[in-house]
Amino acid sequence: MIYVGIDNGLYGAIAIYRKQLEVYPIPLIIKKVNKSEREFYDKELIKNIFLNVFFYDEPSIIVLEEAQPFHKEGATSSFKTGNQYGFMEGLLMGMGRKFNIISPKHWQKVFGISGKFGDTKVQAEKVVNNKYPLIKTRTERGKLLDGICDAILMVEYAKML
Repeated sequence: MIYVGIDNGLYGAIAIYRKQLEVYPIPLIIKKVNKSEREFYDKELIKNIFLNVFFYDEPSIIVLEEAQPFHKEGATSSFKTGNQYGFMEGLLMGMGRKFNIISPKHWQKVFGISGKFGDTKVQAEKVVNNKYPLIKTRTERGKLLDGICDAILMVEYAKML
C-alpha cells in the first residue's frame, strides 16, 4: 500500500510512505513575468514524481489538501492557489487515481492542532519532530518548512483511513 499526502501550496510538498517515508518539496521553476521573476510549479517534474510513485500500480490512499484563499489575499494570489490545486487534482484524475480531499482544519484536528493553542504551523512541526526526528523541518537559517510538515501529517492521516 502506498500512502500519499499532498500540500499543494507553492512551497508545499509531496510525502509518500511505502516502506519508509519520502518527502519531495514541490519542484519550482522561475519565469519572467512583466520584468520580474516569479516562481511556478515545475509541472513536468511533479508529473514525474507521480509516475515514479505509481509505476507499479500498487493500491494507494492519497490525501490532497483542499485549497482555500487566505483572508485578505489578492485575486492574483487566490487564482494561482486555485490553479495549483486544480493541476494536482487533474494530474491525479488523469492517472486514474482516487484521492481524498480534506480541509487543513480536519487533518489538523486529528493531531490535536488548533489555532486555540498558538501557531498551527509550529504545532505541526512538533508532531512531525516527535514521529520523525531525523526529518529536516527547518532551513539552514531556521525558516520553518511547513509544507513538508503538512504533507507528512497528511500521510499519517492517510494511514488512518
